[in-house]
Amino acid sequence: MKEGYWFNYETGKVFPINEHEVWIRQIDNARKLGLSERVIVGFRKFTPTTDRDKFLSHLFRVAPIMRVRGHGASITFQFSAQSEAKPLEAIRRWTKKNAGPDLTLDIFNFARKKHVQILYKDFFRQFRVSSPRPASQKVGRRVPSPPKSDAHRTAPPAKRR
Repeated sequence: MKEGYWFNYETGKVFPINEHEVWIRQIDNARKLGLSERVIVGFRKFTPTTDRDKFLSHLFRVAPIMRVRGHGASITFQFSAQSEAKPLEAIRRWTKKNAGPDLTLDIFNFARKKHVQILYKDFFRQFRVSSPRPASQKVGRRVPSPPKSDAHRTAPPAKRR
């Protein structure tokens, strides 16, 4: 896998792309991804290509977006968030549809200066995100246990009159 994507982990939108900076600098694409007009106006502060790393780093800090790039046997997810719940849920949803058990996930959270490299098959246990469930079960909700049987109880002794 060598594809690239932009994710908006607040809205759940995912867009396949060729090159991250070129794609997101197209105003219509930035709007589709869910970037605010304030963020889009800020693009002017960064020279295309020359300021690429600064530009992308800035976007991670000001918008709930994630850069994703495949590298064959691994895939990289980059974002910047204090709370990892929504980014990890976005990764879970995407990998559930697109990853094999031995795909390596490289996850970078720049806000927490954290990098984790993990196999997809170990991802759900490690990050305690919801594992794939049947559609009938809501993610994140506890499934109630079935009621316990009363068969093991004995009837109380009968009262004498």
